[in-house]
Formats: sequence, structure tokens, C-alpha cells
Amino acid sequence: MDRDRFFALSPELLATTEPDDRFHELSPAWTRCLGWTLDELRARPWIEFVHPDDVAATRALRQADTQPVHFVNRYRHKDGSYRWLSWSGSRMVDGTSYAVARDITEAKRTEEALRESEERYRELFDNAKDLNYTHDFAGNFTAVNNAAERISGYSREEALQMNIAQIVPPEYLDAVLPWVLRAGAETTTATYELEIVAKDGRRVPLEVNSRVIFRAGVPVGVQGIARDLTEQKRIEAALQVQREQLREDVDVTAALARVGSEMITSLATPVVLERLCRLTTEVLPCDASHIYLWQPGEEAYVPMSGHGHTPEQWEAMRVMKFPLALIRPLHEQLEREELVQVRRADARGRRALAMFRPGGTNAIMFVALRRAGELIGVLSASYLSRDESFTPQQLRIARGIAQLGSFALENARLVEELERADSFRSDFVATMSHELRNPLTVIMGYNELLLDGTFGAVSDEQADILRRANKNALELLDLVNATLDLSRFESRQVPLNQEVVAIDTLLDEVGAEMQAVSRKKQLAVQWEVSSEPITLSTDPVKLRMVLKNLIGNAIKFTDEGQITVCAHTRDGGVEFRVSDTGIGIPSEALELIFEPFRQVDHSPTRRSGGAGLGLYIVRRLVEMLSGTITVDSEVGKGSSFSVWLPRRAHRAHASGNESA
Repeated sequence: MDRDRFFALSPELLATTEPDDRFHELSPAWTRCLGWTLDELRARPWIEFVHPDDVAATRALRQADTQPVHFVNRYRHKDGSYRWLSWSGSRMVDGTSYAVARDITEAKRTEEALRESEERYRELFDNAKDLNYTHDFAGNFTAVNNAAERISGYSREEALQMNIAQIVPPEYLDAVLPWVLRAGAETTTATYELEIVAKDGRRVPLEVNSRVIFRAGVPVGVQGIARDLTEQKRIEAALQVQREQLREDVDVTAALARVGSEMITSLATPVVLERLCRLTTEVLPCDASHIYLWQPGEEAYVPMSGHGHTPEQWEAMRVMKFPLALIRPLHEQLEREELVQVRRADARGRRALAMFRPGGTNAIMFVALRRAGELIGVLSASYLSRDESFTPQQLRIARGIAQLGSFALENARLVEELERADSFRSDFVATMSHELRNPLTVIMGYNELLLDGTFGAVSDEQADILRRANKNALELLDLVNATLDLSRFESRQVPLNQEVVAIDTLLDEVGAEMQAVSRKKQLAVQWEVSSEPITLSTDPVKLRMVLKNLIGNAIKFTDEGQITVCAHTRDGGVEFRVSDTGIGIPSEALELIFEPFRQVDHSPTRRSGGAGLGLYIVRRLVEMLSGTITVDSEVGKGSSFSVWLPRRAHRAHASGNESA
């Protein structure tokens, strides 16, 4: 093949240059590579196509004595971009040059991308938050990043001179890492936790992700990323403490809730004391508990209740007294503090243990019982066999028990004082009612004699005055009787005399008694009773009082219209309804009318007198008869009172009222 044909068909960038730095011969591949025509390339010195930054190096290489020469530079494309060319050429004796160039632009771009990627990887590797490292199968570190110094305290230079066995404790090397210390490991990746020993001796927990590095299919080492778990472990430890604290709080709350729920069910001091000791032994738990109350008159603490002992032991303890002179240090300490704990192992506590539990105690806790801040007693909890202290949780529960116990004892004391005061008041009211009723009866008797003319004739005007006086005396007597009834109710002195009652007969009796009252106001009383015989096992006197009070109230507050009294069976019992067409009751007053001494009209000019005890007594009587009472009313249209009674009054209910 001749020279021209070789140049024309060659896929390579072939060129010859003249001594004047112009191309002479060029293969067509140049046009495909740079976009210039061959004539455009020959028309200008070749140096004009070289990237300015490569001109000096290119000239120096072309003028070098060493032949052939090899170099790389950039040639300008017709579109203004540059292409990387790799040259091999020789200079001839006559000054011409022969060269072969190859377009390596894509290879250069790939190389640049790899270089940038490697730089980015190196930057990420060096500056990663986690510890990045590599080591060979002998355990020698071959690379570490900047996090090494922050996590371990060793600089990168120091770490690269170390073996993993120098910082990883043996237990981890033996149990977790054997696979990374030998070539050809079956497992190529692993995730595990371990600790390393930092430069200052600290143990640093790490989570490690490791993989075996292969080159040409051959394992050559291990690459790992280790995350510092110090903060996470600290948070986990703190959360664990919080969980344990929460669990303890729940246990303490549950224990105190149990104590509180049982303590509020009784307000009798002996019961409170017994329950307090029993609950203390159960919820702490401990072997025994006692309560010693301060007796100011005797200047001593006296055992009042206990749990966890035999009857014989309690009999021996209950006769004991602990004078202040004997236990002054404990007394003074409890005045300052809520709780005092002593153990047999403490020499200072042996005397107290011997005194408060002569049968043998290894540890005892005293908790102050107070009233308004003043020390009134001591609650003790003791171990008889275990030689150990009470836990902080038990101390918390004991403090709570003592507070609940102090409240319960104070409430019991207040209730006892109220009961004494209430008993005194009831006795006083009953006595005064009896004393008032006697002279009133005499006054009313003399009035009747005067009206009858027993002491001589009286004028119409005098008779009118006597009738007014008699009416007021009668109202006053009703008030005295109501007050006496109230006193009896509150002193639980109203017995339930139960017998079988025919309802139609009882209503006839009530109607006869109320006839005179209704006639005075010219009111009609309509009686509606079921045609079938109805009987009740109840107290007829109390039922009669209920009906008379309700009918009397209806007459009192009705000026025109009628009163309706009906009785019928309902829901396994009997319902009595007393309805009127009177003034009615405001809705806001319906909840008040059954309370003692409460009246709808409080004004001094109210139309009806009375102490406001009638409906209260009615409600109490209905409750004693095991029944219920309700009311419906509308102002200006009247009221309707409904009383439901069971076929048989429950004696247990009545007796419960009497002993409540």
C-alpha cells in the first residue's frame, strides 16, 4: 500500500509537520476528531490548536533530544472545546516530524471522574462522624479517619501503628471477632457491639458493621464502620432509671391507694388503729407493726394496736408504757424528722429495739403520726428475722401510710367529737321540746275552757281573740312536735313497728282526721283507691304521718281547686300520690324542700308558718319504710308528691339507720 493510501485509510491520527510548525500530511481521522477540515488544519501553525496551558510543555518535548517523544496535551475542537490527545513522535534529520496521536478524551473524563469520586470518598471517609477503618487479617490498622481521635483518643498516626488487639478487650476478640482475623472467612459481613479501651482508659461502646475486602477474589482485609454508642447507652441507662422509678412510683401509689381505700371505710378509732397496723405489715411488707400514741397526762407513749404478734405477746406489750425520759432521743428525733430507722447492727439502736420489741427484732422503723404538725404518736414497722434495712421504696410507702393514718385518726377524732356534740344537742332539743309542750298544752286547755264559757260568757270580740291565740298556740305546738320528731330521728330513737295494713282502711282514717282541716278552707279532697284490696307490711303510724303531712301541706298551699289522694300497686309495691292545684314549687327549689329548716318562701311576710321540717321528716320516714319519694310541680298549677313503698319494709334498712 502506498503512503497516500495508508494515510487516507488509517483510523489513527497520523501527521507529519514541517520545520515551520505547520502540518504537512494529515489523515482524515483528524477531521472526525477535531471537526476542522484538513486544509484548515494545514493553514495554521499547529501550536495555535494547543491549549494555552499545554503550549510550553509541548514545545519543550518536541525540542527534546530524546527520541522518540511521548506526551499528552489538549487540542482545540472547532466548536471551541478541547480534546485530550496522546502523542508519540520522532523528529527527522531534515527538521520534519512524524507523529501518531490518539484521542483519549473519554478516558481522561473517566479518570477525572474517578479521581473526583476518590477525593469525595476520601473526604467522606476522613470527616465521617462514625469511626471508619480498615485493617489486615493480622489485625493491623491500614486506614482510619479523623473520628478515631475523637472516639478513642488516639491520633490517626498513632492508630495506624496499632493492632486491634491493643484496644479491643480479649473477651470481645474471643467471642465476636475471630472471623475478621483470618483469611477466607465464611462470613463476609457482620454487625455486632463491642467495647474498646480509649487512650485514657475509658470503655467506649461501639456498634460495628464490618465486611471483608476482596481483591481479585482474594480476601485481603476488613473494612468497618463503628458508631459510638456512649450517648445512646447513657440515654438508655437514664431511661432504665426512669422506668424503674416509674415502676416504683406505680408500686408506691398502688400500695397507698389500697391503704387509703381501706382506711376511709371506717371512722371508728379502734378500727382505724387496727387496720393501720395490719396494712403496714401487708404493703411494706414487714413482720410486725404497732402504734404507740402519746398520752400528755402521763408523759409517755402507750401501745394502742399491733399486728404480727401472738395474743400472748400483745397482752404483754399492751400493759407497757414508754416514758418520755426513757425514749427522749427518739422522741426529739421524730419531732424533727418524719422517719427514724434503727438496726440491731447499730449499737445505738439496740436499746430501742429491746424496748419496743422485747421478743427479738433485727430492724425497726418509726414513722411520726401528727396532728396539725404536732407529734401525737408513732407507727412502727419491724423485721423479726431478716437482718436488713428497709429499702427506699419501703420508706416512701411508710411515710405515705403515716400521713394517711394521721388523716384517718384526725377524722375519727373529729367524728367522735361531732357525735358527742350531736348527742348533747339532741338531748337538749328533746328536753326543751318536752318542757315547751307541757305549758303549751295547758295554755291551749285554758283557751278551750274560756271559749266553752266555763269561766263565764265571753263576747264575740273576746272569742275571736281566743280563737286566734289558740290557732297560734296550735302552730307552735306543731313546731315543737316537729322539732321533737327531728331530735328523735337524729338520735336514732325511732323504732320500726311493722304490721300488715289494709290501705283502704288506713286512708279512711286519714281522711276522717283531715276532714276538719280541709273544710276550713272549703277544699274538696278526692280519694282514688284501687278496687282490689291492697295490703302492706309496714309501720302504720309512720305511713299515716307521711300521708297527713303531705295532705296537710297540699291544703296549706292551695286556696282553690281540689286535693287528690290516690293509691295503686306499682313495681311490686304500692304508690301513694297526693296532688293539689296550689301555688306550686319553683324548679330550682325542688332539691331543697326535703332539707331540714328549708322553705321556698323565706320572706317575713310569707303566707304559711312552720319551721321547714315537715317534708324533711316525711323523707326520713319514707326511707325508714324502705321507700322513695319524688315530686313534680309547676308554679301556679300545683304539685304532685309520689311515695312508693315495698310490700314489706326491710327491717335491716331501718336498723341500719338506727345504728349509722
